[in-house]
Amino acid sequence: MNNAVEIERNGVVQPEEIADVRESVGWDRLEGTYQETLSRLYSYYTVRTDGRLVGYLGVVSDGIADAMLVDVVIHREYQGKGIGKRLLIQALRELRDDGIRGVQLTFASELEDFYRSVGFRILSGGLIDFKYMEWDPDTDL
Repeated sequence: MNNAVEIERNGVVQPEEIADVRESVGWDRLEGTYQETLSRLYSYYTVRTDGRLVGYLGVVSDGIADAMLVDVVIHREYQGKGIGKRLLIQALRELRDDGIRGVQLTFASELEDFYRSVGFRILSGGLIDFKYMEWDPDTDL
C-alpha cells in the first residue's frame, strides 16, 4: 500500500462510491441520484488512494464566466492530510484555465478558515434547503 493520492477530472466513478464518502461525513447518501447528477455537471473530480475513492467535488457551471463547487467532500478517515486542499487547488487551476472567471461554494461556518486558506474571499449569503427547512411560497414579495 503506497497511499499515493490521485486526483482525476471526470474519471470513472460509481455512484455508490460517492454515496459511501458522503455517508462517512454524516451526509445523506443521496442514493440513486449520482448517475444522473454526474451526467449534468460541467465537470467533477475524484480523489483516490490505493484505488479507493476518498474524495469528490462537483462543478456546476455555464462554462463561460461562473462556476459553483458542490459536494466538496473528503472521507472522514482521510481528512486533515491536505487532500482537500490539493483537490480544491487542482480544480480551481483547471477552472481558471477553462476561462471561468468566478467560483463560489457554500460551506459550514466552521470551515471558513480552511476555504480562506485556499484563496476564497468570504462573503455572506443565504440558502434554502427544501428538504430540511420549511419555506412558504406565499411569502410576501
